[in-house]
Amino acid sequence: MTDPFKAAKLVRRRTKWWREHIAFAYIVVTSSFALVFFSVRLIDRGLPEWLTALGASPSGVNLIIGTAWFGLGLWGIRARGNGVCLIVVYVLCLLGGVLTLAKAFQLF
Repeated sequence: MTDPFKAAKLVRRRTKWWREHIAFAYIVVTSSFALVFFSVRLIDRGLPEWLTALGASPSGVNLIIGTAWFGLGLWGIRARGNGVCLIVVYVLCLLGGVLTLAKAFQLF
């Protein structure tokens, strides 16, 4: 049998760090989400101008961006182990890609 001090030490080792630091865990999750969001937003806003500067036509830019969003959506939906929230995000990427591709082919 183990003494109470060893048992308490084992319990402390098994305890996850975020159980003791809930506020820190929320800060980490929120800031990582903000970093990813603003990075994607910056690339999404600047990408059409960058591609146009390289010589792509506006419909070509829509084709490239639509294909990228569509591919990301398909890849995410097919990946295993995603939660419901990630599936919703990937479906939105898929739909955004479909709409951008439709705009590239002037279906609207």
